[in-house]
Amino acid sequence: MGSDTQTKPFSNRVPRSACPAVFAGRHGRASRPWHPIIPLVLLCTVGGCQPAADDDDDSTVDEGPAAFSLAILTDTHVGEGQLDHGEPGFDDSGGGGDDEITQRLAAAVQKINVAVDEHDIRLVMALGDFTDSAERSELVRARELLDELTVPYVPLIGNHDMWPYAWIDGDSYEEAAEATGDDLFDEVFADHFAALDGRLERFEKAPVPVEGPDGSGDWYPVNVALDVEGIHVVGIDLGTREAAPPGLPGVGPDADLHDFPGGTWPWFTDHLEGYPDLGDRNVLVFAHHPPLPLGLDSLAPDEFDAMESFIHGLGSGDHVFGFFAGHWHMDLVSDLYGAEPVVVTGATKEDESVRLVRIGADGSVDYEIKL
Repeated sequence: MGSDTQTKPFSNRVPRSACPAVFAGRHGRASRPWHPIIPLVLLCTVGGCQPAADDDDDSTVDEGPAAFSLAILTDTHVGEGQLDHGEPGFDDSGGGGDDEITQRLAAAVQKINVAVDEHDIRLVMALGDFTDSAERSELVRARELLDELTVPYVPLIGNHDMWPYAWIDGDSYEEAAEATGDDLFDEVFADHFAALDGRLERFEKAPVPVEGPDGSGDWYPVNVALDVEGIHVVGIDLGTREAAPPGLPGVGPDADLHDFPGGTWPWFTDHLEGYPDLGDRNVLVFAHHPPLPLGLDSLAPDEFDAMESFIHGLGSGDHVFGFFAGHWHMDLVSDLYGAEPVVVTGATKEDESVRLVRIGADGSVDYEIKL
């Protein structure tokens, strides 16, 4: 992918009054059409989802013995509320200082560190949208804060991390010529991923770069896998590299399986088909995007069907427990896959949100605890 810069006037081509939650962005201006209000209304109207359990309702929490826990944080959005984080431009090296957004991420990190011993937290899955507009300084600052974790963390890429841009003023912005944020992500976290290879059991990261579809140049998908005490953790990159609608910066909100050589879908299916220790619902799949068929912010229906067919036809028996995601900035659980829940965690940037996934000594999985 190229690295040319484009300067563009801002244009909101869809009337904000038609769907204000979809297009309202920072400083009252459109940012990216990623908010999932319409699809969630449709999903909850036809059934298939429910709000996450009230954390104070102990009747919904399995109080049995726990072997260990994983923690989830997501949607930290460093740089939100600023036209241009740090130094001028999106390829800046640092600066920006701290604000409420970074303070909430720091507080979430501290929550996890304090809870490590009590809940035996072995791993943190950080599910992307670390940045608000994929500026280098935003991603560097997010990593600095995540590096304060006292247990290993695995970063996955989100749609806000995908296409770098910065506002020049309230009416125009500059952005990269293509979705080069995955290249930047790979660069900023390169040594971190290398270190995880020595810290985590069976850690694997899909090789990059790969040739993108339709001559789109080099892609750097963030697809990973590892083991924790008999649980197989898989992280997949479902973020589109397609540009947002005309007049809007960054990428669109959609999810995509990326079914091309070297893409997410062949890596994911080949990996699980070749994994030698598939057990009774011992695979947990993590992604920024919930892999659900809801149009905006989601997989296409045929991609959902492909995922459903694959996980239900994998080996003999039920091997995939479910999916864990962010992106929607709210807590909910969908049962559209049947027995395999899609558990969505709210945005850390809003309330220091951290979810625990507790693996019981009997192999049970409890995802209803929030720190």
